[in-house]
Amino acid sequence: MLGISALALALGMYLPMELNSPILLGACVGWLIQHSTKDAALSKARGDKAILVASGLIAGGALAGVLDGITKMAGVEWTFGFSDHVRNWLGLAVFLVLAAFLYWDSRRAKAN
Repeated sequence: MLGISALALALGMYLPMELNSPILLGACVGWLIQHSTKDAALSKARGDKAILVASGLIAGGALAGVLDGITKMAGVEWTFGFSDHVRNWLGLAVFLVLAAFLYWDSRRAKAN
């Protein structure tokens, strides 16, 4: 009825904002990739490559979360001496660099 994806609506209803924001930015990058050319075959190739790279980033993030949980259970704390303020800005910078890499790398895809 609303004209939006059921998955997007469901995720938006139960995930907290700090998890929805990266999903929104990822969707924006995906839209930019899909509309970066008028050639349908090239657009599909770029979209497929972007999905593959984004899936790898998601899997890597999940593995890092598992490793973080294991180290915390073992009593190991990783601290780098940064304040919360610096860590937040550093995290945002890394996130934006990964989004830019995803866009750049997917634009290198060639239509078959």
